[in-house]
Formats: sequence, structure tokens, C-alpha cells
Amino acid sequence: MVHASDSEYPNLRKVRTPLPTGEALTVAVNPANPLEILAVLKDKGIYKTDNGGIDWKQVSDDGSAVTLHFATADPNVVYAGVYGYILRSDDGGDTWTPWQINVG
Repeated sequence: MVHASDSEYPNLRKVRTPLPTGEALTVAVNPANPLEILAVLKDKGIYKTDNGGIDWKQVSDDGSAVTLHFATADPNVVYAGVYGYILRSDDGGDTWTPWQINVG
């Protein structure tokens, strides 16, 4: 179930969404655009809406993703924690690539 608001928290209402049935592991809202939301569904991948949850599209079918985080400095950059590695998106979650961390 997803709750939405046109203003602030006290005015939340239930909304029906075409988001597939499943266990939502995490949800992340773009701090620069609250209508842009990403959700990780257990074993199904990452889904995105640009209109506050009315329409959703699958943007990654990696079913092992468990967490999401929009970068504070640039909300077009999003990280997804996946078992064993990290995915990075530079376009607000539309496309994903494994993120290489250079240590040393």
C-alpha cells in the first residue's frame, strides 16, 4: 500500500498503484522532486514513478537489490545496495550500472 499527499504529512491518503504485488524492501523519494519515487520489491527489482505513484515502470530487474539512496549533493545520482555490490544511476534511477569503488 502506498500513501501520498499533495501537501505535507498530516494529509496522507491511500492510493492504488500499478506497482506489482510484493514485499517493498525500501522506498526512496527524490529530495528535489517528491513526485519521483523509487521502490525495491523483494526478488523483483527496482521500480520508479515520476508522478507520485500513479504509474510505475521497472528500471532494474536485479532482484537482489535491498536499499536505495539519493545523493544529497546531486539527486540525479542514486545508489542501490545489492548483495555483494552497489549499483549507481546518474539519471535519477532510469538506468543502472555496477559502481566500482577505487580504494587505495
